[in-house]
Amino acid sequence: MSQACSKCGKNVPSGRFCIECGARLSADLVLSDETEKTEINQFSIFDYEKRYDGTYIIKKLTDPYAFIINIPSSVIAIENGAFENSRVMEISVQNGLRYIGERAFANCKHLKKINIPQSVAQIGKEAFLNCDKLDLVLPSSIDVDENALKGTLSDPSSEVLTPSESKLAPTNYPSNNLYIRNGKSVIIGEFPQTVKSSNVEITSKIDDRGYYLGSDGCYYAKQIVEKSQYLKFSNGKKIIEKNVHYFKVEPLKWEIIYDTKDNYYTILSEKTIDAQMFDASSLNYEQSYIRKYLNNEFLKLAFSPEQIQNCISYVTVNSTSYDKTSYSFKDRLFLLTYDEVIANYYGLNSNEARAKKPTDYALARGVITANENALWWLRTVSSSKYSAIRGILGDGGTSDYFAHPNNKGCGVVPALRVKLI
Repeated sequence: MSQACSKCGKNVPSGRFCIECGARLSADLVLSDETEKTEINQFSIFDYEKRYDGTYIIKKLTDPYAFIINIPSSVIAIENGAFENSRVMEISVQNGLRYIGERAFANCKHLKKINIPQSVAQIGKEAFLNCDKLDLVLPSSIDVDENALKGTLSDPSSEVLTPSESKLAPTNYPSNNLYIRNGKSVIIGEFPQTVKSSNVEITSKIDDRGYYLGSDGCYYAKQIVEKSQYLKFSNGKKIIEKNVHYFKVEPLKWEIIYDTKDNYYTILSEKTIDAQMFDASSLNYEQSYIRKYLNNEFLKLAFSPEQIQNCISYVTVNSTSYDKTSYSFKDRLFLLTYDEVIANYYGLNSNEARAKKPTDYALARGVITANENALWWLRTVSSSKYSAIRGILGDGGTSDYFAHPNNKGCGVVPALRVKLI
């Protein structure tokens, strides 16, 4: 089976990604009667039930990166909570669906468009609760619970989040909610960074990322200090092991390190934003924990679906001559190599250019520091006979024998390629 890629326009084999340009293909669930295997592949983004009569019930969306979905006419029901807290943006529903369960789409903060066909007979309680970007028109024939649309644009009593409370609209973002370009700097995404001010109170309200709403209208991450540090937080407080702190979720600032002249830019985090191990044992970046972390957990937390789809491009990540095994794959986020941080074309060929300050959050996570800067991972294997990964030291110098892969105190400085119009 094949389908047209919405980005490059080429007809490519069906799957999760375009083999030509690496773009995410829409999660189109048009069913085929060819084989049971084909049906399973086409429903791979769901837990589902196939009924005796050939119809289907969707139980749970399992793919966090399924943003645009087409539900075929053979689906008769969407169970309770099936899409709850997901990042889906647009859903096309074919005539045939009969039932939408309770909280089926609750807290889908990015859902802007869904059609409800005439075949739907019942919509359960709080089915679209707090879908605050959704303006939904329902056929008059449907049995709709009175709270089904609570918190949507179709509910006049809804208290829609203000821009300062919304993930997609930080107060210093432009109206397109995608990025800010300022000379050689780019602001895109957001992540916990600065420790909470003493005049901010943390409320009990938690968003779909697990962040707490503060009295200032901003969100905060709760973190237990991993280990004591000689440095202090930016507010002057000592960093003491096991103390609990909250860190403000703030826009991420990146430096442009390479311009391809076609509106695509390679950007690198201006600070060390986290501390993670490279892997429990492997030296192979393709198999590493840190690669999975960057392209799953971090990607989902730091960027909105709109930013992922419209701005963040896939990059071919290759092995280097130092690696024991060769690899080549496409990722959105990646670590730099030793060759890249000493090359002229990235502008990182000096200690000063490579030295990175840690955020308060990275300090709480236990990042190792020297000269008030953080030590951070590269993805290149050490040339020594010992099992180690190369990295950057506190003074910005490079280290061949930097750390064993299971060291949890080494910093994370991600890079990515973005399209800026």
